[in-house]
Amino acid sequence: MFVLAVALFVPTPMWSVTQATRPSESKPGSPTRDSGKYEKAGPFKVVRHPKQEGLKIEARIREFLWEHWSHKRLGQVVATYYNMEGEPTTCTFFVEPDVDGRWVIREECEYLWLRGARKGEEPPRTKRSRTYSSISRVELLDDNPAQAVPVPDQDDRSPDKYKLLLRDAAVTDRFFL
Repeated sequence: MFVLAVALFVPTPMWSVTQATRPSESKPGSPTRDSGKYEKAGPFKVVRHPKQEGLKIEARIREFLWEHWSHKRLGQVVATYYNMEGEPTTCTFFVEPDVDGRWVIREECEYLWLRGARKGEEPPRTKRSRTYSSISRVELLDDNPAQAVPVPDQDDRSPDKYKLLLRDAAVTDRFFL
């Protein structure tokens, strides 16, 4: 679980089409990406303190993902999160159709394990991908995930007033952003 806080970003329009800074990889069973067609947000640097700044950036990421998924528009967000030990995890979220044409949010993360590196060696890296096929907006009562109340699709709500509930059909857990 990542805790979000401060975020730094380039002051450009929230949804601007830009050239890819690195090639996209296709996963088995996923469509080939033409990253030039994706609207992009970020990169964001998300650290733990101060909390209010992190909440603002988290809301911007959430709004971008929801708007693109609900309106079936290609989108890409890059964010680097830091755990309590300062180890970075860089995640790229893609809003796109899967091979069957269903709109999903794909998450591709790379974890850098600084504590696992010996002096003079490159730190170990772990990569993980998930495809979220179930996306909904929820309000968390008392910030309790067990008390998630659905937000109606027609409810025009500020992104700081809801969370995204992302579910991967391949696993039983759920992810709130």
